[in-house]
Amino acid sequence: LANSTSGYPLETSGSPKKQANFAGNGTKKSGSFSDSPFKVFDMNGNVWEMVDDCWSDDLSRIPSSGVSERGQGDCARSPIRGGSWNSAQTQLRSAYRRPMAHDEASNEVGIRLARDLK
Repeated sequence: LANSTSGYPLETSGSPKKQANFAGNGTKKSGSFSDSPFKVFDMNGNVWEMVDDCWSDDLSRIPSSGVSERGQGDCARSPIRGGSWNSAQTQLRSAYRRPMAHDEASNEVGIRLARDLK
């Protein structure tokens, strides 16, 4: 987590379940939990976020620009990140990632829709 001295985005004291949806609670509507210091909601937990990259075990192949690099790595699978409603607290990090096949279905995986607020 940016600007944090903690290894995980959720507080280790207090009530992490007030900050994110995890540990078997089923999905919740967006905005059900408190916002981050950047004023964004639900970045971790609820559903894994499938991202538009090909899976690679080697993170050095991922562009530092943040631009999707289709065609590099295993393109039959994409990374999913951020944990879900059924994840352990330690998986609720944007940096925590694992592969998922494109033909696999799960009620724990989704996509993030965003828009510019200009």
